[in-house]
Amino acid sequence: MPMSQLFDFDRPETCSSRGTSVDEDERWARLYRTHQPAVYARCRRLLRDHHAAEDATHETFVRAFQHLEGIAQVEDQRRWLTHVASNFCRNQVRDRKRHAELLLLFEVEGNVDVAGELVARDVAARVAERVPDKIRRVAWLRYVDEMHQHQVAQHLGISRRTVVNRLAAFRAGARRALLCLADGASS
Repeated sequence: MPMSQLFDFDRPETCSSRGTSVDEDERWARLYRTHQPAVYARCRRLLRDHHAAEDATHETFVRAFQHLEGIAQVEDQRRWLTHVASNFCRNQVRDRKRHAELLLLFEVEGNVDVAGELVARDVAARVAERVPDKIRRVAWLRYVDEMHQHQVAQHLGISRRTVVNRLAAFRAGARRALLCLADGASS
């Protein structure tokens, strides 16, 4: 949902739910109106999807609300906002790619039927059995519950870097397990 639909920026008194003054709300409204087109354009260019770009733009301004206090110059604000938007979008692209890789890893060729579905579930269960529980939990939250890496980290009380490392370990373990299962099936 576009930020402009979340707050009625033409009536600053409707924005005061954050416990801030009307003047500060107007300052944030001006910040949004000034920089939203550039931030959205950057997100749209990187994500190549209108809806994802709107979400990324919204997330950028949410982060800006938390961290942009000390930047007074308009050009510095725009530079910082587009930098935050670029980083967020790159993370989204990377996360999509990793998610797609895992889906391809477990993909069953041909038409999906009940027997094929059961085989795919059996293979996934066998692969999951072969990785340690702490890695399996991270993979489950990321790929099954579709949480973002920072959400998984927060949920488990670990760093995002640890989540990244455990997902890499899961993918490597899954590849090895699939190779072992394939070798066992062909023997």
